[in-house]
Amino acid sequence: MLDTRIDPSEVQYMGMPGMSEQSLLAVDVIVNSELPPRRASLVTNRQGLYLFLFWDWNNVPLTVVHSGFSSGYPGQGPRSFSQALCMLWDRGITTNLVIANKTIFDAIEHRRLTEDLVDWLRNTDDRPLTWPQPEWIYREHEHQVEGQTFWCTFHQPKLNADFLDEELSARCRQTFSHNKEAAVTAAYKVVEERLRKLLDKPLGYGDQLVKDALDPARGALVDKSLSKAEKEGMYQLFLGAMKFVRNPRSHRFLDEEDYQLDIELVYQADLLLRILSKIS
Repeated sequence: MLDTRIDPSEVQYMGMPGMSEQSLLAVDVIVNSELPPRRASLVTNRQGLYLFLFWDWNNVPLTVVHSGFSSGYPGQGPRSFSQALCMLWDRGITTNLVIANKTIFDAIEHRRLTEDLVDWLRNTDDRPLTWPQPEWIYREHEHQVEGQTFWCTFHQPKLNADFLDEELSARCRQTFSHNKEAAVTAAYKVVEERLRKLLDKPLGYGDQLVKDALDPARGALVDKSLSKAEKEGMYQLFLGAMKFVRNPRSHRFLDEEDYQLDIELVYQADLLLRILSKIS
């Protein structure tokens, strides 16, 4: 038994009860920190709800991650639970299972810990976990535990549309979550529309629009204060975007799986729009 007792006022709480994403993010922050904890406890109330206790992390004796996790039915709770277990397994964090009655579980969840209860939780060792534990994990994610392929699922990059051009954000934000290729195509259509508006030219597409706008020799939007090389560079930047990004997506399905690339292509469209706002 550990002799040093923990004052309940020193306990730190992370995540939110019933909120899978918030609780999973809390686990991610803890176990993937520079100095992750060496020991954790998984507490269940026998009714399919789980919360995590992390001992001696970041100079805090006990960190509680609220019960955003569940098991036994399809949904975000079981998926988040399996991913949380994967993280602990991947980091080699010693973990034990604590089966608690409703009174104890609720006391942890609702911040009613006493010194005696913390002491009991710290020293109990009901069941050491062994990895993997597929009977606890939503079936869809068993392969992630066994193959450790969960990182691409949890750490899938997301499009941050808060700072994007207003029209670009309106066209891409909702679409990106379920059809990234369509969102990228829409982003470069916004660039085309902006060029048409600036040129006051309702017709014209892709390469031709860029030539009419930014061809160093005759483009209507060429910034005459730029050097010859800079004019050519800006022209090639826009022309390359149309040839390499916009055109292929307008003529064939690419079925890309590189989420980060798709995000950065949308950001590049935003960059082009910002440049146009400076020279128009």
